[in-house]
Amino acid sequence: MYLNTRKIKALANKLIKEHNLTIPIDLFYLAERLKIEIVETKKLKTDGFTLPIHNEEYNDIALVIIKKDISNTRKRFTIAHEIYHALEHRNLVSPYAVNNDFIEQEANIFAAELLMPANEVKRAIFEDKIFYLDDLAYLFYVSKQAMQIRLKRLGFSFIL
Repeated sequence: MYLNTRKIKALANKLIKEHNLTIPIDLFYLAERLKIEIVETKKLKTDGFTLPIHNEEYNDIALVIIKKDISNTRKRFTIAHEIYHALEHRNLVSPYAVNNDFIEQEANIFAAELLMPANEVKRAIFEDKIFYLDDLAYLFYVSKQAMQIRLKRLGFSFIL
């Protein structure tokens, strides 16, 4: 099994274009359009998970459960991550039946691409002249850590 990052990035970019999303990405709007219900609760040991609901009345929706007591930027990354599971792993009988690390890596790549699309990050740096990590993280409404990882993967080591 290998990560098809091109396919994952294409999915994120397709969603951005199809739903006319702008930075920072409105994940609640996107989830609503995709028939994904987001519920927050304090009673989770993990940041979040997805439950597919196969029901003719609801036309196969997904339920994303998110831990309420995490930072807003962490919550956004988790929601984006779970949207990927809702779209790509709806038919898994059990998440334990597959390589969990593999599907978690896929979901993280998707979340990064959805929240911080490469073309938008490059535009912010080259056109808007934003060279500070804090400012980029603020613009995309992500954590500094998520932005730092994204910048490193895009080859921007000069960002302060």
